[in-house]
Amino acid sequence: MKKRVILLVLIFLNLGVIFFFSHQTSEVSGKLSSGITSQIKVHTPHYAEKTQAQQKVVHTQVQYAIRGLAHGCLFFSLGVLSLLLWKTFSYKWYVMIMSNVLLGFLVALSDEIHQLFVPGRSFGWDDILYDSIGFLTGMVIVMLFTLINRLYKKRTESK
Repeated sequence: MKKRVILLVLIFLNLGVIFFFSHQTSEVSGKLSSGITSQIKVHTPHYAEKTQAQQKVVHTQVQYAIRGLAHGCLFFSLGVLSLLLWKTFSYKWYVMIMSNVLLGFLVALSDEIHQLFVPGRSFGWDDILYDSIGFLTGMVIVMLFTLINRLYKKRTESK
């Protein structure tokens, strides 16, 4: 029971962080990702030697990757936490996985719908894709660790 409460608190904190970033206006969000992008492009080989048009392409590509990575990371942790929570119940494995996948998609979808009401933000299917990939990756990590743990226990018990 204590484990469930802790996981629920962590899940709601994670959802709060997602909501916080989604609620930022496009100007604030753009400044945040541009600041990170500026740090990365400084370390791009031969960046200073590129033309202004080439630098703009690099900036756009790096910023797109940073935004996708940020989406994936936020939802990765949500995927880990939510599957760990499901595992505390005694459902069949396929019910846990399918329910969790549906949950992840619904959170990603609601996040994008929320952005429709934030000035300068828009709905993006690509963001839902990044969110879903991050969420599913988190789930896969939990499943792999669970499998490794079971195999290890089975091996140690048979000795």
